[in-house]
Amino acid sequence: FARIHETNLKKQGMLALTFKNPSDYDLIREDDALSITGLKSFAPGKTLTLVMEHKDGSKDRCDLNHSYNQSQIKWFKAGSALNLIGGASKKKTPADKTKTQSKKKKRSVMPAKKKNTAKKIKKTVRKAVKKTIKKKLKTAIKKSAKKIGKRR
Repeated sequence: FARIHETNLKKQGMLALTFKNPSDYDLIREDDALSITGLKSFAPGKTLTLVMEHKDGSKDRCDLNHSYNQSQIKWFKAGSALNLIGGASKKKTPADKTKTQSKKKKRSVMPAKKKNTAKKIKKTVRKAVKKTIKKKLKTAIKKSAKKIGKRR
């Protein structure tokens, strides 16, 4: 891998792996089901294992190398570096969900002072709209009255 490409893959939560023995690549068949084992104990310097389950029922295994450090392994486990930084990877407990729901409720309730202000603004806007409509109606009525008067 190019160094920058490998780092970008890691930041996106992808596994940048290489075959410990490059000839193991030839063991993979087109219709294989592939699994990577050892991810629970994923650690710097420790190899992972690729299990190839062939259509005929036989299996092959090969070791995979990585260059992940502990921080990069956290990125992978979180799904990406951004998820880790943004906290999206944190598992929520039922208690956390309740806290989140109650916070949402509190946010949606507007303080009385702000409610009154909002009501006043709405009233003012309605009055302004009504005045504008009345003026336009009066102007339209006058214009139509003039046109009618001219026709007679």
